[in-house]
Amino acid sequence: MQDTVLRDGPARTLPSTAPVTRVDSRELEMRNTGTLNDALRDIPGVAVQGGPRDGATKLSIRGYSDSEDVRVKIDGAVKGFEKYRYGSGISLDPELIKTIEVERGTSLFAGSGALGGTISATTKSAADLLGRGERWGALAKFGYNDNNHERLRMLSLFGRPHERIDLLVSLTDRESSDLELADKTRLPVSATDAHSRLFKLGLMPTDDLTLDISRVEQHSGPALELYDVLGGSPTDSFGVVERTVDDVTHSLRFVYAPSSVPWLKLRGTLARGDMHLLDLRTMRDNPTRDSDDAYDWRYRIDTAELFGEARFKAGPMQAQVTAGLQRVRNDRDAQVHYSNPLYADPDMAEFPGYSGAQPPGLSQSTALILDHNLTWGPATVSVGSRWDKQLAEAKGGTAYVMNRAGVPSSIEFRQSSPSVALTLRALDDLSATIRRSRAFRPPLIDEYFTNNGYCNSDQALYELSGETGICGHLYQPEVAYQTEFTLAWVPKDKLWGGRLQTRATFFRITTSHVLESITAVNGRSEQPGVEYRHGSELEASYDHPFWFMNLAVSRVDARQENGGANAPAVFDLPGSLTSATLGTRWLDNKVETGLRWRRHGDRTTLSGAQVRPECGRLTGQVLPNQRRVATQYGPEVLDLFASWRIEERTVLRVSVDNATNESYCTLSGFLGGIGLPAAGRAAKMTLSVQM
Repeated sequence: MQDTVLRDGPARTLPSTAPVTRVDSRELEMRNTGTLNDALRDIPGVAVQGGPRDGATKLSIRGYSDSEDVRVKIDGAVKGFEKYRYGSGISLDPELIKTIEVERGTSLFAGSGALGGTISATTKSAADLLGRGERWGALAKFGYNDNNHERLRMLSLFGRPHERIDLLVSLTDRESSDLELADKTRLPVSATDAHSRLFKLGLMPTDDLTLDISRVEQHSGPALELYDVLGGSPTDSFGVVERTVDDVTHSLRFVYAPSSVPWLKLRGTLARGDMHLLDLRTMRDNPTRDSDDAYDWRYRIDTAELFGEARFKAGPMQAQVTAGLQRVRNDRDAQVHYSNPLYADPDMAEFPGYSGAQPPGLSQSTALILDHNLTWGPATVSVGSRWDKQLAEAKGGTAYVMNRAGVPSSIEFRQSSPSVALTLRALDDLSATIRRSRAFRPPLIDEYFTNNGYCNSDQALYELSGETGICGHLYQPEVAYQTEFTLAWVPKDKLWGGRLQTRATFFRITTSHVLESITAVNGRSEQPGVEYRHGSELEASYDHPFWFMNLAVSRVDARQENGGANAPAVFDLPGSLTSATLGTRWLDNKVETGLRWRRHGDRTTLSGAQVRPECGRLTGQVLPNQRRVATQYGPEVLDLFASWRIEERTVLRVSVDNATNESYCTLSGFLGGIGLPAAGRAAKMTLSVQM
């Protein structure tokens, strides 16, 4: 790959008017990034829950972590999977990534429900790997991690047989044994067996039209893993499963910018994601069980988007109008098969595999988006809104139970999400933006249709549900009001020979109708819970021909009123983050060396009866639901990295993660608990050769 320094600007980009961070493949490769999560850990406001294995964690932005709270896209295709105690199910190998864009906060264009933000990944193309005048090429990469003996093998073939055709095929395999902890013991069932495939075709039929067609495959297993990857252990009641994951995403994206109408541009996406997750819980791996069970999950997410942008200029005024249509359909089929017939519900014999605690269902969003920007001198005013029509529909045995009780098995509502922003600029380098928006978060399929939740445990809610135990029609969506202030200094010219970017963001979010606060009052269901969340994010990036620097500082706090014992949202917040990366370039940029230091603050969390001493301590406070409050210690982690360009296209990269062998625990992704022990020191090496 052509790693020319500052070839297309800094490897990390911080737009001045919004809390958006873009990271390109140069930064991922420079740090020898092994997982998608590693690429996001030092972006302010972003945290990784679950783990320490990468394949079944979930991402948190500003403390929001449900699959509806954080929207993830790969080549424009919406990803995100609801599975109890599993996470978001996103595991894209960083070797396939061209850029990652993290947008914190609500967005008119990303999709409904994303109160935390959006993470968008774009995969590589042949044009990203070929040099000027080249038509064909190949890239081989080999890597090794001494902590878990992970072996990386990657082969990419790419070419431009015609100036209007771009082809790329990439195969990546990662295999490892169990992770080694700081105390030199092994974390059980943490081995990796993952295989990634990328097939991409770019077409430019005319000078005005560009098409990108991609197929991304992620396969893992069958391998032993924790059933509860977000906060469990091999010895808890959920135990271990033999898990197989097959995830395939197809995407078609186009951009049409007619030269005859230079003020107009159209762009769109058609995508489909299919994921099959199979868990086998066997007596062999769980000696306390008296049967073998199979949990079969199948997901399909369809995405369709069409946006048009029109630009106008009249004297000193400039305007841009963006209009779009967006449709996302998420279909989930969940079945549980018990080898012991006593576990099956005889009343649901016509629905084999039915489990009321893990219901099948469909959620669908159709939206119209309109946004208008008007710039006059140093001021820009942005006014926009999206109008959503939401549909949730129960399937299979769940629909049967609801219809039998005379309860509607489909729920439909409409919501508007307006947004207004004002940007003022000074000296072409300074800008200040204040934004006010309203957004909503619909219930998940699990929240809508499970019959093992709040409506089953609360007698008054149970009666309101039609004695089905399914909350469905009783819910109303959460509504969030967000105020955000961004101050940025991004000099257009080089400063001291390099490019500097700085940005600070302060936000406040008030969320009403908190879903977990649902209760019965005077014969009707209400959601009296209100959450107040506020925080700050500071970013700075400097890229010089001889050295580079990134700084990130973030903090988020929250409190909740009228939430009751069922609303532990404030315990899901990550600790404060301070991250600094400093590196140097030597010998005509053939050698790069650097370090990354991260300091996580302590966090208030929940715990069982005991806490691992390296993870935290109990505070003595016990909640009404008998959960114990604890303090989880925030770690201080140091990573080292270096690269040597042996020849123009032969690069050796080495890195040491957790160089001081810090002993700490990851963030749990379930009910604000304390997670599993993190991996100890890991020395990694990769060698890439391009021909």
